[in-house]
Amino acid sequence: MLLAIILGFLGGLMGVNSLPHFVKGVSHESFPMAFGSSPVRNAVAGWVGLVVSGLLLYFADIPAHPEAVLGPTAVGALPAALYHSSGRAARSLEKGKAAKADNAG
Repeated sequence: MLLAIILGFLGGLMGVNSLPHFVKGVSHESFPMAFGSSPVRNAVAGWVGLVVSGLLLYFADIPAHPEAVLGPTAVGALPAALYHSSGRAARSLEKGKAAKADNAG
């Protein structure tokens, strides 16, 4: 059951973190991430993250341990939601653009 709790937490964290990347990617907007902020890279990274999240939740075996998995899934989703809603990701994109402009000039 400990494995189900860990997989649920990671599935929630990964799923919520992947959503903004996927949405910004399919909306053809830049969004910061480790591999560059292009829309195509974000769409691919978001899609991969959603697939990985789905696999983590699948192997967490929610039907066998619903109470043990759903709580940690929600708790895992919270840090990613707070990070993205705080604007830190958007600020790091602005800093990156400013640094590129300084280096180019």
